[in-house]
Amino acid sequence: MGKKFTHGKIPDRKDFKLNDHERIRYWQKVLDRSHELAEAFATGNYQIEPL
Repeated sequence: MGKKFTHGKIPDRKDFKLNDHERIRYWQKVLDRSHELAEAFATGNYQIEPL
């Protein structure tokens, strides 16, 4: 299975309770993973995993 997010999910507004450093690092990971996903779609380099 693929990489996991820090708290097991994409952050939402409840995560604003995190301190600034942790919240920014969390969102940066989401951006990085989004770029990985876009690259996979662009190159056709991905596998569909069952839910």
